[in-house]
Amino acid sequence: MTHPPIFCSGCSIIDDSGIHTLADFQPWESDQDGPAAIKRTQVLGQPYIAFGKLNLPDKLAFSAGSLVLRESTAYSPESTGIFLGIPSGSHSTDLLYKYSVEEGTPSPAYFSATLPSSPVADIAIYYKIKGPDIIFPGGDSPLLSAIESAQFLLQQGKLNGALILLVEETTGNPGGSSDLQPFAFAIHLQTGIPDDTAAPSFHYHFGEVSPSPEEMIHNDRSLATTLFTLLRKKQSERITVPIHGFKGYISLQYT
Repeated sequence: MTHPPIFCSGCSIIDDSGIHTLADFQPWESDQDGPAAIKRTQVLGQPYIAFGKLNLPDKLAFSAGSLVLRESTAYSPESTGIFLGIPSGSHSTDLLYKYSVEEGTPSPAYFSATLPSSPVADIAIYYKIKGPDIIFPGGDSPLLSAIESAQFLLQQGKLNGALILLVEETTGNPGGSSDLQPFAFAIHLQTGIPDDTAAPSFHYHFGEVSPSPEEMIHNDRSLATTLFTLLRKKQSERITVPIHGFKGYISLQYT
């Protein structure tokens, strides 16, 4: 069976340095303390009342996804799916709900957002995305699980587009003296001819690899950052991904 080619038509990262898209970079403003303080005006041009009410993982997913989709004509809402990798689930919202219970007034606003699938709800509704929402909470590599699932459905012709998200809201660094800022990553993959003729082909190959130490990618955050950097530089590359139980490589190819 011949699979249709898959192209990457957008990518974004939200990290401790600021807000990154393939076309732009916004450092955090003086009154902002990293990703948790992201503002609607930094990711969306028009008012959206619900933004200020979103809990942290929901806000990160909506922001990263909006940076990719807000000006894109490359995705068809009817045949696009969302694939979310979220290592710690809804941990911060779980804690907020726990505190509300301990205070004697359980909050329905928090409770409704304690499912790991909560972060995809607002972006699916806002952008009218009708395809499946597939969530990977935890596991060896939630991002690679999301990429693997998205590529399979694209290759089978079940979808024409896939919005892949990674949300890491954990701020504690176990065993370390410093904290990790929250982190979000979004990449849009599609079949068919992209609007941007410079869009690279994208393929995740499963199989044994023998990487050198400098080629190895050890975690999802490093993989997301590597992918974004190569896409921003428009650089063809094969990225080896021996993350825990995953073996193979991701190929980005500009023609």
